[in-house]
Amino acid sequence: MKGKVFLTLMGSLFLRPAAAQPPPVANSVQVSLSGSALSIEVSGSLDFGSKQLTGYDQVLHAVSTPLVQVIDATGSGTGWSVTAQASDLAGPQGNLPASSLSFHSTGGSLQMIRGLSIGSGGPAETNLVGTLEQSLKVLSTQSDAGMGTYQWRPANSSFSLSVPAAVRAGTYQGLITFSIMSGP
Repeated sequence: MKGKVFLTLMGSLFLRPAAAQPPPVANSVQVSLSGSALSIEVSGSLDFGSKQLTGYDQVLHAVSTPLVQVIDATGSGTGWSVTAQASDLAGPQGNLPASSLSFHSTGGSLQMIRGLSIGSGGPAETNLVGTLEQSLKVLSTQSDAGMGTYQWRPANSSFSLSVPAAVRAGTYQGLITFSIMSGP
């Protein structure tokens, strides 16, 4: 007898109708986002180290390169391009012209900090080669692929400095300027 009562109670537990739930209520959500700036930050320097003159023309490669950070907070998706240009390198009794500094935009380290992933139209080195007395496009992204923050360190081997045999000994200094503009 006890077994039947137990089964009857269990059966009644499963047959109870569920309590009615109130219908969900919808409400709207709104946010207005405005674009900010397209900017570039550079830290560190381009350094060719200390070298000894040999009495021959020499081509030197950088021992360290600057870290370039690009921030696209525009929200426009128009893409961007980074260019590099150098000044003459002033020395003790003369200059090494900016045309003696060349760059090949390949082999650097590019990293996404936040934003859209790198690849398929995203930020990439241009693979262009040229001397830096004039502006050279070194990094770019296509439309809708460069929003966020990215860091790029050019490869040491990307920079070369032609030093003529008849140059005077001393320290030569100049500037390298990285600029960013909207569009690929």
